[in-house]
Amino acid sequence: MRTLSAAEIATLAPGDDRPHRRLGIAETAAGLAGLLRKGDVLAAEADEVRAAALARALAAMMPAATVVVCPGTDALPGDEAPASPANVGQRVSALRTVRCTLAKRRRPRIALITTGEALARACPAPAAFDAEPPRVTVGSACDLATLAETLTDLGYIADERVDEPGELALRGAVLDVFPADADAPLRIEVGDGHVVAIRSYDPADQRSTGEVKQRELGRVAEPPLGEARCTLIDHLPDATIVVSPAADDRRRRLLLLSADAATRGARRAAREVVDEDAWTAAMAERTVKTLPKAGDPPPRFVEQRGPMRAFAKVAKAALAAGTRVVLLGSARDLRFLTKRIEKAVDASATALDDWTAVAKAPKGSLLSAISAGVASRMGEAAGGAAGVASLGVSQGAINISGAGELTKSTGNALTVGGQSVVITGRNFGPADAYTNALLSVNYGVVLAQGGPTFLSRIPLVRYNAVAC
Repeated sequence: MRTLSAAEIATLAPGDDRPHRRLGIAETAAGLAGLLRKGDVLAAEADEVRAAALARALAAMMPAATVVVCPGTDALPGDEAPASPANVGQRVSALRTVRCTLAKRRRPRIALITTGEALARACPAPAAFDAEPPRVTVGSACDLATLAETLTDLGYIADERVDEPGELALRGAVLDVFPADADAPLRIEVGDGHVVAIRSYDPADQRSTGEVKQRELGRVAEPPLGEARCTLIDHLPDATIVVSPAADDRRRRLLLLSADAATRGARRAAREVVDEDAWTAAMAERTVKTLPKAGDPPPRFVEQRGPMRAFAKVAKAALAAGTRVVLLGSARDLRFLTKRIEKAVDASATALDDWTAVAKAPKGSLLSAISAGVASRMGEAAGGAAGVASLGVSQGAINISGAGELTKSTGNALTVGGQSVVITGRNFGPADAYTNALLSVNYGVVLAQGGPTFLSRIPLVRYNAVAC
């Protein structure tokens, strides 16, 4: 019998004898919203897909807060190859945003959403992110040659065609640059020593997609760790810490990978991570919370012969029991759905702006809130059990097959990738009337954020309602 190495152990899935209570994206977001009303929050999820979805849901619930996603590095422990420019740019931008927000005299609450791998990595001290990156503004003075030289010093690479983060190309009075923390490259045009236009463009066909008034051009290289290296949680010193069991598994796995790399001669591996003793010491000084499970999953109304009648029966009982019932969805969906539900439950819906307002609303009221795509069960943010009722039309069974992935009963794969949704044989991208699609999955209930084209072309459950 062969003994597995630490690296092999680190890549194994958690054992079946260690079940983890996994909350849904929106249920987690609602729980964090309750904590965010009282102070800053740092939450870690299993992977970047869940972290990004959680951040979008939380930002929709708490629009006044600053919600930031800090991904882990995509470089392996001890590997000489650096992290990708896009990965570095996202991380540096996130930590700089946190640093700048903390420095404000009257600042919003901060929610830093991250992953288990990011928690295992050592970080430069917060002060290392004080340096302000170059900024371009329409109408401001600008020397493109000097700007290009500055960006090169920050780690940008000159290329003939700019289509990847961290690249730039100077052509006379035009500078193409792909900021490391951006979703699209920029074309900066200068005339008479001043910026006359900043346009985003599609890296595939190089066509302009929009006008930009100003933009920071983030770093492509991280600050050195230095002797003052710290943990990620040190960047948000007074935040409540919420680490999901799956995220903690990922943190421990990366430590195993680092230990394995060190045994193979990678001297940097041990220095790049926060070992278990250091992590335990850091967490001992912090407030750590575990989000409670809000309740059992509701019925799948979409599978009933009369979805609206089935929903109305449950909603009426919830309202009679003094439970808040909240309708969530895009503004367009709520306009279509709210009147039908008001008629079905014989109650008027009150429109609210955010989750704080939901928490303060009278119990036993019908509410309409959050005009952004947020899916599935909302947890408790205001005290009182929570459940969710999904209502919609489906053209085929959709089953959960893993985190961030769905499969239709036909066998065609639906992949959630943050920027696009792909059904085998066809890519539904931003041209299909949505941007940064958010899909959250709970108990087989799916709600998509996006335009009407997106919602009509993919047979998903369309509407959600929440009781809390």
